[in-house]
Amino acid sequence: MVGFVSSAFSGFSHPFRGVKFLIGRPRLWPFVAIPVGVNIVLYSVAAWFFSTRIGDWLNSLIERGEGWFWEALFYVLATLALLLLLIFAGYTFTLVGNLILSPFNDLISERVEWMVNGRPDETKFNLSQVMSGALRAFTTALGRLTLYLGGFLALLLLLLFPPV
Repeated sequence: MVGFVSSAFSGFSHPFRGVKFLIGRPRLWPFVAIPVGVNIVLYSVAAWFFSTRIGDWLNSLIERGEGWFWEALFYVLATLALLLLLIFAGYTFTLVGNLILSPFNDLISERVEWMVNGRPDETKFNLSQVMSGALRAFTTALGRLTLYLGGFLALLLLLLFPPV
């Protein structure tokens, strides 16, 4: 049990150690800032899009009558829709971030090895090899994202149709 706790704490501390490593090495910031910036812009646009349209969508879904019950039902469903959207966005933020970051992973890895080892990599720079690796990483991340979304869709169908 003690090994599990120390292992869990060690895993929890890794992101903080990574941020500490980045803070001390400003030359790595552009390699991280570009994908994170793109991810933030993507999710900001998606949040704006859904926030401007969710009221219309719920209005078309629920017939709002004269009574207070319909108004309360509308706000309860709006709150549930917002919570589901936040959970989905929070979970997919990492997946989409990895998808966007995948072409930069080789460059970041090379720079970190150079900074930690103190010597540059002896292999010559080859653009076709870098592009091939980036394409492979991108397709792997896209496949993982497709697999997750397919699993979520299957679970959603199971939850919507309990007899199945």
